[in-house]
Amino acid sequence: MELIGQIVGIIAMILNIVAAQFKKPRQLFICRMVGCCLWALNFLLLGSPTGAIMNMIDVVRSVFLLRKQTSTKPFLWITLATFTVAGLLTMDYSFSLLM
Repeated sequence: MELIGQIVGIIAMILNIVAAQFKKPRQLFICRMVGCCLWALNFLLLGSPTGAIMNMIDVVRSVFLLRKQTSTKPFLWITLATFTVAGLLTMDYSFSLLM
């Protein structure tokens, strides 16, 4: 299962590198959306739910950014808050930066 996860991760990485080459925002967000879906699958196959959830939030963010009427400033703060809450709810508390 780990080998499959690594292969999916490599494909996701290639898609995200290719996404940076697009000039049009629509193409960029679609390619990033597919790449983030594959990253989420990669993290699920490797047993990391936090990484999978963070990438699924990015997929939802890309869907909203494909819409023209999405306001960027409030949407940015909502996205940051969602990332923060999801990270706090799913992270492993056995790791501490203070120790």
